[in-house]
Amino acid sequence: MVKLNLWLLIQIDTFLELLESDNIKVSKHVSLTPNDRIQFLLQFDMLNRSSYCTNAMFHVEHFLNVIGNGIGVDKDSYYSYTKNLLSRLNMYDDDKFKMLNAPAQIRNSLHNNGCPDRDFEVTIRGRLYKFVKSKPIMYTGWENLYIFFDELLNIMIEVTDKHALRKIPKIKRTSKYNNWLSR
Repeated sequence: MVKLNLWLLIQIDTFLELLESDNIKVSKHVSLTPNDRIQFLLQFDMLNRSSYCTNAMFHVEHFLNVIGNGIGVDKDSYYSYTKNLLSRLNMYDDDKFKMLNAPAQIRNSLHNNGCPDRDFEVTIRGRLYKFVKSKPIMYTGWENLYIFFDELLNIMIEVTDKHALRKIPKIKRTSKYNNWLSR
């Protein structure tokens, strides 16, 4: 995820550079009117947000699959799999389940013209996010993606701290005490 976030920061820097009217990166390849330039930048930003969300969810799903395989959770759709994984770890609650699935709803909407394939609601940081089947998702800006993935990572950290995972040999752990000693 660190490399993915570094890529994100570089893309945002590039986007900010492209906003400058005297930037030659675009004009070196094509001549755009001011309106065409704005449309290009909007598409550039949308592609970066889509790529970030897709790539991040790929890593999240792979990580959770490794954990689930280690404790005997059968593969299923991501939606069902996260419910089964949380249950198997004795940490299921509806908020955690929904938080693991909110970014996946956005990612899945990319295959469906920006619309989710199911009704879905989640409250994050006191704000209700409603995903309505066949209606465009309105929460795809960077500020919302940041919130979704920040909360998702908090749950992933909680998952990795579960005692049940200690039998999985691939997961390296260091205690808080060891971290403190290495400073």
